[in-house]
Amino acid sequence: MNGEMSQPMHGSETILLVEDEPSLRAVTKKILEMFGYRVLVATTTSEAQNLFSINETEIALLTEK
Repeated sequence: MNGEMSQPMHGSETILLVEDEPSLRAVTKKILEMFGYRVLVATTTSEAQNLFSINETEIALLTEK
């Protein structure tokens, strides 16, 4: 190590998070937002498909468990 501290990761992209477990969904969204990401949240596949079709050009990452 050279003594320099690395910069924390920071993003600005839009992520579509698909999660049906409320507590996991909330903590994941909060962490991603802390790092600067815009998070769209869906709890079902159909909701995710709808959000994706509306925001297709903005979404950089789609996560699904």
